[in-house]
Amino acid sequence: MDALISSLMAYGYWGLFLLMVLDPILPTPSETIITLAGTLIAAKKLDLIPAVTAVAAGSVIGSVIAYAIGRYLGRHVLLKYGRWVGIKPAHMVKGERWLNRYKILMLIFGRYIAGVRQVIPYLAGIGRISWFDFTLYTVIGSILWAVTFLVLGRTLTTLVHPVAASIARYWYIVAPVVIVGLGVFIWRRQRTRHARQVPEDQRNTQNTPNA
Repeated sequence: MDALISSLMAYGYWGLFLLMVLDPILPTPSETIITLAGTLIAAKKLDLIPAVTAVAAGSVIGSVIAYAIGRYLGRHVLLKYGRWVGIKPAHMVKGERWLNRYKILMLIFGRYIAGVRQVIPYLAGIGRISWFDFTLYTVIGSILWAVTFLVLGRTLTTLVHPVAASIARYWYIVAPVVIVGLGVFIWRRQRTRHARQVPEDQRNTQNTPNA
């Protein structure tokens, strides 16, 4: 995680852009990367608008490349080589079914669905969805996706830092409360388990035939 943060700080917006271009081709923890970029926005190392632009632009270009592969090289290429980039036949079946039923929604929001995000652009190309429709809805979806995780990362950082500072400042109050709470939890769990065990033992005794 520290290495990823260091890389983002070193390469900045270009690093974000290139990682998003590669996302449909090489599986990357893109949500984690974007959220970490959001933490750098909170730390004033990156700015929100350029970061959104880098993530969205990279995502669109990577998706268009994947769309072109699906459109011009076809399903057999994806079936043959998809496993090398984490695309399984089950993902293709699920993505194709959803894409046929909810085309616009999947092009916009499909990237939020694990196991489907990566395969949607290829399937859109295979299904011959028009270039215009694909590009339009991919741009909309990419911007929403970038904003979602960048703002999430920034917000979490903003919320966590004051809480962590308060805990560090008042540790002598927080620590006993946590210890007592943990003790009560364990005690109640043991008590519940014992209460369940007693009737079971009684039933076993009743069911045991007399000698």
